[in-house]
Amino acid sequence: MTGADPILEVRDLDVRFHTGQGIVHAVRDVSFTVAPGEIVALVGESGSGKSTIGLALMRLLDHEAAARVGGSIRFTGKNGRSRDLMALSPRSMRRIRGDDVAMIFQEPMSSLDPIFTIGAQLAEAIRIHRSKSAGEAKALALEMLHLLGIAHPRQCLASYPHQISGGMIQRVMIAMALSCNPTLLIADEPTTGLDVTIQAQIIEHLQALQRRQRMSVLFITHDLGLVAEVADRVFVLYAGQVVEFGSVETIFRAPLMPYTGMLLDSLPRLGCSSLPGYRIQAIPGNVPNATAFPDGCAFHPRCRHFEPSTCDRDTPPLEPAAPGHLVRCCRWQSIRGVRGP
Repeated sequence: MTGADPILEVRDLDVRFHTGQGIVHAVRDVSFTVAPGEIVALVGESGSGKSTIGLALMRLLDHEAAARVGGSIRFTGKNGRSRDLMALSPRSMRRIRGDDVAMIFQEPMSSLDPIFTIGAQLAEAIRIHRSKSAGEAKALALEMLHLLGIAHPRQCLASYPHQISGGMIQRVMIAMALSCNPTLLIADEPTTGLDVTIQAQIIEHLQALQRRQRMSVLFITHDLGLVAEVADRVFVLYAGQVVEFGSVETIFRAPLMPYTGMLLDSLPRLGCSSLPGYRIQAIPGNVPNATAFPDGCAFHPRCRHFEPSTCDRDTPPLEPAAPGHLVRCCRWQSIRGVRGP
């Protein structure tokens, strides 16, 4: 990256939900930055807090009475002005949401209104944020669908959500998110539930538009294969905390946190499936209950490098292991090779 000032600077983001079963501490003091034109990935198992971070950044948890969000989210938009999104009024945040910061949601089928056509919904977003006439908005909507590889864009605009495929709906959601040329795109599992061919097509179109618009992307996923393909830097999340951070090359070649190594070991290895006795290495156990995290390192009940009275005593800090590489582990300096055989 260029070393430019970040457009997004998140500091000590903390999200708690007050429920009948107790306080769910979904995100625990998470800090990170995103630079102009950079793609940053948030990765981890389901329940690690990835999607909650995306919703908190968009201030979409404000309407949840049980949610408590703390920390600061400084964002620099198209006008070059840096502001703390947490301090904005709901009205001011609505001006930014969808224009300066856009989001592709994890469940596209539930994000579109079934009683309006695709064209009406896509054009509405353009008219609101870009002050275009109905005709201009329709033309821009048509152009966006064409850029995203939809073969019959006019037919798509005239269709209702139930009349098009899941892959087409995902393209529509990406078109809606990108139609106002956002400075930052938050993509929450943008290819979930799609077959690998459609996945590849959507990622290809998304990368092309990202380069064309010099847009920054926060890519939320559990798919490490996609991360290796698209991201510049990676934040690994576990139990609501950042447990490792670094460049894609660093994280994939030399992970230091055992959880990161075990995530990578759980990926199929090219050319190994025919070897006698080869098995994908699953991570044992489950993500801990967010109402009662274990003492010490939250990963220690599942870790093959667990050491009693060390890993289960104090919560390890997130500390530098090398320039641009942070790790949260009590034993990272004494462990050699956190990858499996």
